[in-house]
Amino acid sequence: MIKKFDIESERAELLRRLNEIPGIAIDADRVVGMRSTPSDDLIGKERHQQLLRTLPWMIGAIRAT
Repeated sequence: MIKKFDIESERAELLRRLNEIPGIAIDADRVVGMRSTPSDDLIGKERHQQLLRTLPWMIGAIRAT
């Protein structure tokens, strides 16, 4: 069974959404692996809001598989 984020285009979309958060800069070559980001990168109201907008999309994508 193929899972949602086994598809490269879906991982690329998640990467795009996360990289829209100020202070987050995940390299495109990392789309094939996992990367942690220091929680300090997510400090600030706008960063939190963007992350919170991305999470429901990610959860929906996972549930759809």
